[in-house]
Amino acid sequence: MIRCIIELVPFGEESKKRPIGIIEIANDGSGNEFTGNYKVLLRKTPPWKGALKSEWKTALVKATRDDGAIMIGKVEGFDRIKQGPYDLLFKALKACGLDRRN
Repeated sequence: MIRCIIELVPFGEESKKRPIGIIEIANDGSGNEFTGNYKVLLRKTPPWKGALKSEWKTALVKATRDDGAIMIGKVEGFDRIKQGPYDLLFKALKACGLDRRN
């Protein structure tokens, strides 16, 4: 699983940092050595008890969800050879529909 945490660091002061977003990207096991398929959970608001562990069991059962706090998506056919982690993150954000909102 890949987890990206977005933090706000007011005036660059580490002691005042706080998380403002989190995204988890998990391989669903249906790809091969060249291409991967991934489930995506994006949580836009705290708190994150155990990150999104409980949501993996409930939210991914539904095809789509955007309740103001959690968004889900799926990245299919990701080229593991030609693309890297930032490409996967970009595609995961798109899979959650953020490109349509901006």
